[in-house]
Amino acid sequence: FIIVFSYLPISGWIYSFFDYRIGYKLSRCEFVGLSNFAYAFGDPYIITVILNTLVISVLGLAGLPLAGMIAILLSEVKGRRFKKTVQTAITIPNFISWVLVYSMAFSLFSTSGMMNTFLQSIGILEKPVQFLQDNSHTWLTMWLWGQWKGLGWGAIMYLAAIAGIDQELYEAARVDGAGRFKLMRHITLPALMPTF
Repeated sequence: FIIVFSYLPISGWIYSFFDYRIGYKLSRCEFVGLSNFAYAFGDPYIITVILNTLVISVLGLAGLPLAGMIAILLSEVKGRRFKKTVQTAITIPNFISWVLVYSMAFSLFSTSGMMNTFLQSIGILEKPVQFLQDNSHTWLTMWLWGQWKGLGWGAIMYLAAIAGIDQELYEAARVDGAGRFKLMRHITLPALMPTF
């Protein structure tokens, strides 16, 4: 699996050294060497693009403890129906494509979207606010959409880890007088800490 899914796709990097045209065999395309890289790194915005990519990736990792906390809270819920309903509701966004997520964002936050229309109708705004076009909070917006989309799936992964904790640890702690919060703090949380 590692060879097929991690190393075999690297062979596709060869296309970056050719002036590739769709529909042509690679042997019929002109070899251009490093000119594609010179073009990409010659762009004055490349540093901004790389910085944005790195920051959004790190912010995505910062959401892991949030998924872990939701998993811990869900594992403590006693009502099975409520637990499954919440788990389903927070997991559904994971299966929505990013194209649809952007469409929803556009419908909600564009200058003619629901948010601006509502705020103008109640008199809070005189003219529409450009929520999606303002770059002063792009990282926050991308992080929030990413968390909304991936939080449920991350919580499922942590719930699976919580299910793997030996139940005898909980029973022994209960015998020693540990309550619900001490069980979470001293057994569940330390079991998940290596994944945070």
